[in-house]
Amino acid sequence: MSLKFFQDLGGIIVFDIDDAQQLTARMDPYVYTHDDDEFFRDLTDDEYDMVVLSQPSIRLKGEAGVVVEHQAPNGSHFTVRELLDAVVETERKTRLKSKWIGGPDFHHVYFEGIFPNKNGTWRICWGS
Repeated sequence: MSLKFFQDLGGIIVFDIDDAQQLTARMDPYVYTHDDDEFFRDLTDDEYDMVVLSQPSIRLKGEAGVVVEHQAPNGSHFTVRELLDAVVETERKTRLKSKWIGGPDFHHVYFEGIFPNKNGTWRICWGS
């Protein structure tokens, strides 16, 4: 298991809002290579399937400060793909409640990892 691998991923979350004010979201994750010729690359199938968190659930706090609980699909752990899906789902459910310069925050979209809080939640970090 490698939570560190997950912490080192990057990605850009993309939001779409329809006429009924329903928000959809998706993220294009990548691995930093730190290579001058190719700074990042797509994840492999094996990397997406890597177990990174051995917990039956996780409580994520997104940009709006709202906590969303997610259950591990198999009841015991999260893979990279499942944890990324939980991050995106948290933001889809809560991002419209965020505040940034007079409206929801659609500026902080660069994924910078998740980090544990003292109260048992995990903070999703976003850069601009």
